[in-house]
Amino acid sequence: MNIEGQNTLACIHKISRDTSKSIKIYPLPHMYIIKDLVPDMTNFYRQYRSIKPYLQQKTPPPERENLQSIEDRAKLVKYFIRFLKFVLFITLFFLLLEQVKI
Repeated sequence: MNIEGQNTLACIHKISRDTSKSIKIYPLPHMYIIKDLVPDMTNFYRQYRSIKPYLQQKTPPPERENLQSIEDRAKLVKYFIRFLKFVLFITLFFLLLEQVKI
């Protein structure tokens, strides 16, 4: 919905308790309206069906699940550890910056 000029989800949008001001609620500007604030979702569902997964197998899928090899798992763990070290470094960097500002 478009609430106060901002496209948002109505279920999570905070609305002021001040009842002296009116709130403007409109349907999303890029969707056709069936009635009231009910949009026509036909185009959305057509686009949703056309989306394909980013990772796709080049070979036909096996009859059972794809099991991860020990080598593939080791590669993932290596990248995961690098990522965690990077996050830790950035966190410590910003904590040190905060201490310098105090």
